[in-house]
Amino acid sequence: LVAAIDRQIAAADLIVINKIDTVSTETVDELEGVIRGRATHASGAERADSAQPLNAEALIVRTTRAQIGRSLLERVPPHRPRNESVSADTPTSRPSTLDLDPSDLSRDQVHEFLDEHVRAVFRIKGWVFSGDRWWYLSDSAGDLVWEELTPPDGTVPGITVIASPHRAVRMQVAWHQMLEERELSTAGA
Repeated sequence: LVAAIDRQIAAADLIVINKIDTVSTETVDELEGVIRGRATHASGAERADSAQPLNAEALIVRTTRAQIGRSLLERVPPHRPRNESVSADTPTSRPSTLDLDPSDLSRDQVHEFLDEHVRAVFRIKGWVFSGDRWWYLSDSAGDLVWEELTPPDGTVPGITVIASPHRAVRMQVAWHQMLEERELSTAGA
């Protein structure tokens, strides 16, 4: 995974460092230093890093909640030639998207199911309507985060999961089994 991320950073014309509100400025500075191939001493003095820069030319933008303006795209440097590396983007390694409909489930049921998988997937986000409330669900560092929010007009309950193809298939099978078991227990009650 790290090698794939390094290749993506190396090929990027624009790098967005998001969620900077969740870490210290020093941590973000350090990350940018790794990307640029430089590091800083604890005193804040910059020093040359022995490692090659991952990407010395890309535009780096720091943001919170992915808030970037459309005009930013006009500032992106012209497309640079890429090194000749073998792509890791193959049908067997390409992430899969799984859409789950939580309409007939409680927030607790959704949480219990997703909590079993959250540390093995790339991303989870979506909207759940439960207990006469709307909840926005996302993942952060392997944990599920629930926020009671008012969704945009026209929002329907739905959760999107991005995972490896193998994990997405396993989750889809487990999701359907859970729904069937719930339906059988409801019918028998």
